[in-house]
Amino acid sequence: MSHAAASAAPTAASVAVRPVVVVGAGTMGAGIAQVFASSGRPVLLLEPSEAALKRGLAGIEKSLGRLVEKGTLPAGAREETLGRRN
Repeated sequence: MSHAAASAAPTAASVAVRPVVVVGAGTMGAGIAQVFASSGRPVLLLEPSEAALKRGLAGIEKSLGRLVEKGTLPAGAREETLGRRN
């Protein structure tokens, strides 16, 4: 292997996309999950309380909906982002 090949940065095609695990679906956890999902990463949002998990997911949906309404996020991107969460 040549020196140039050994020191070359990995390409997007060669790097596996690993899921992000966020513990807690409160305001901060849901926000972190939304940012990672919006950037294309699969997200597993963990919350022991089913009610709290539902609130967190609803908050993400509401936030993305506001971005679509403002025109800062295409509707298709909203659906893609929602598809990356658990």
